[in-house]
Amino acid sequence: MRAFSSNRFLFSIAVLLLCTFSLNASIRFENIKLEKALSKAKSSDKLIFIDTYAAWCAPCKIMDKVFKEHEVASFFNENFINVKIDMDGPYGEEILKKYGVVWLPTLLIINQDGEVQSKIDRLVSGPDLLSYAKDAVRGINNLPVSTLNNSPFSESGDEIGEPAYEDYNPKDKEEVLYVFDARMSSGRPHIMYHEAYLHLQLMDGKHDEVVQKYLSTQEDWSTEKNLKFIFDFLSDVNSELFKYFINNKGLFEKEFGTDRVNENLSFIVNERLEHGFPRPSLSETIRLFSYLDSSSATERAYSFFLNKRLTEGLILEYIKVASDYIKNVNPNNHEVLYQLVAIRSSRSDATKHASEDLSLINQAITLHDTNSEYYYTQAVVLFNLDKKNAAQESLNQAFILGASSDSATSRFEKLKQRIANL
Repeated sequence: MRAFSSNRFLFSIAVLLLCTFSLNASIRFENIKLEKALSKAKSSDKLIFIDTYAAWCAPCKIMDKVFKEHEVASFFNENFINVKIDMDGPYGEEILKKYGVVWLPTLLIINQDGEVQSKIDRLVSGPDLLSYAKDAVRGINNLPVSTLNNSPFSESGDEIGEPAYEDYNPKDKEEVLYVFDARMSSGRPHIMYHEAYLHLQLMDGKHDEVVQKYLSTQEDWSTEKNLKFIFDFLSDVNSELFKYFINNKGLFEKEFGTDRVNENLSFIVNERLEHGFPRPSLSETIRLFSYLDSSSATERAYSFFLNKRLTEGLILEYIKVASDYIKNVNPNNHEVLYQLVAIRSSRSDATKHASEDLSLINQAITLHDTNSEYYYTQAVVLFNLDKKNAAQESLNQAFILGASSDSATSRFEKLKQRIANL
């Protein structure tokens, strides 16, 4: 009985110790400088894991909980020299400049030569952090391709090397960003420059305001740096940036190449045409196409505008614009001639424009006489004018050319019956 009690006591102690170990599991961070960490990494043949943090950084506290996950702690303690760097401390500026840390928390995995293998500048779950770590151990690099890889504190000028947190003590602020807020950006172009890219990456809609703030500090927009900045943030065809881009297109072509400039321009214009709100007017549509090719802008703009109105079912607007197009731009576009007549001849007030429509459809057939739908539409107009024999002749020609589908054949047959009953 005593032996059993003793064994049960020992088992309880073991369980208690195991639970205590699990509760206390965490990545063991060493309070050492980077040089010492590199030395230890070489002697132990390990990689280095760096957690950059600040006392005021709320997301950093969230990551501290991830570091206490048992599997995470075990893997990092076995495979890494783990270092925690207070970015407001004496070594923060060194890490900031060396590795371009602009957002807390930023987690770094570096090799024994101090080269970055993984850089995670966002919150990450335990399993994801483990995945990055295991990749690093296998020699697989995971580096984000973004402006954030470059330090914003190494720009040329009077502020070179100026630490972002100088005279800044955001105590108790629940901020995600390490350097970017209204106070820090004010009067510091080199910070606003990178803040704009950061907001673009975050997709929070704040980058436009920061872009304007930065450019307002620049006397010369034509520097290589500013041309790239403008080119990267081009999006709104009605912005000052776009106006500058159009007026100085040659500068951008010299810097980025004609093909790349035209590709970007085409994308921006098409975004406005296809998704712009409010919907571009006809005059704006013409202006937009003029950016792509001024010689064909009007023709292409009308074609696009008319097709959009037809697709969206805006029939009255289509009729108005198509009539204007035929009268003032191109009276020889047989497709628009046909479409306008086909729409008007099917409406309840078809007889109102029947005489004009007959002239227009005759013109379309003169230009293109192999389309059965054109002859069918001509027959409809003649029927509306009570010209039975002529309507029958046009419909016969439509049958000869052949209906394009079963539904077209059905329409042709119905019109044939109506003409016979006229």
